[in-house]
Amino acid sequence: MSFIARERTGVKVALMLAVAALLLVPQAQAQVPRGTLVGNVQDAQGASLPGVTITATSDRLQGARTTTTAINGSYKLVSLPAGVYKITYELDGFATAVTEFKVSAAQIGTANIEMQLSEISEEIVVTSLSEQISETGTAATTFTREEINALPVTGSILSIVNLAPGVHDTGPSAAPSINGAMSFENLFMINGVPNMDNVRGTPLPLFIEDAVQETTVATSGVSAEYGRFTGGVVNVLTKSGGNQFSGSLRINYENNDWEAKTPLSNDRIDDISHEESATLGGYFWKDHLWFFGALRQRAESTTGQTNTTLISFDTTDNEDRTEGKLTISATPSHSLVGSFIEIERERANTAF
Repeated sequence: MSFIARERTGVKVALMLAVAALLLVPQAQAQVPRGTLVGNVQDAQGASLPGVTITATSDRLQGARTTTTAINGSYKLVSLPAGVYKITYELDGFATAVTEFKVSAAQIGTANIEMQLSEISEEIVVTSLSEQISETGTAATTFTREEINALPVTGSILSIVNLAPGVHDTGPSAAPSINGAMSFENLFMINGVPNMDNVRGTPLPLFIEDAVQETTVATSGVSAEYGRFTGGVVNVLTKSGGNQFSGSLRINYENNDWEAKTPLSNDRIDDISHEESATLGGYFWKDHLWFFGALRQRAESTTGQTNTTLISFDTTDNEDRTEGKLTISATPSHSLVGSFIEIERERANTAF
């Protein structure tokens, strides 16, 4: 006798991020996986420089974002999509300065700089700043897709979250406990949308590993505007395309019969399980209309055993994941994002 279970889970978000007017409201920023860059500009003697034109460009940003320093030399760029930015500082009588800075989702980064008089130096000052552990009031850790690929961990949200300081997998089924809170008291979000089951509060697998751009784990000092948590907040941000076309293709093969047997093992099913995933991102209209899509298909066959009689039986698990994202930007300060993520799964002879 065999049992087949079918599951269909989806998150459909038509207007995930509001128009720029909402993005500029401090209360709304906590709900949006974007970052903020602040800093101070001084001369070589330590005096503040007002009126410095600051321009931020990135392949994560449609167009350029500009601002000027206040009378005390401070500046602020808000609602920046996560990524590496080239920041240019310009002021008459001073040599243009350029710096690179990595902005992480839901975090505030600080980039201070010293400008030289043009008579002293016409040389461009290039520095590299990369903040992985947040230096602001919010204690947070950001993991990029490239970092996760280089580590001996799976690409699941739980495996990534457990890498962050202050996180322990002491909850039921190794669910994470953040700063000593219960495992069901955390908030998991994908592209700004809550993504948890309604029983244990664990994250649903509504993502494709190769489509994730970065994962930020905030363990303390998190804005109360998020709500719905007393432990920590996990922001998963998927890719959004850009002004260049890029993609990936991954194929994995497994076979239960390839695994080593123990003295109590029965014969294993000799059937190759396969998983294919592909991503593609780019533009329809440079600086104005970007697209990103991803697909993952898995067909798995394994052998299980009954607990008492040790009778073997075959199980199957077929799953399809799809994702699509469209980003529209009328101006560098106004953007609209639509996202679609879905899973279709069919399982036979599973333990539950």
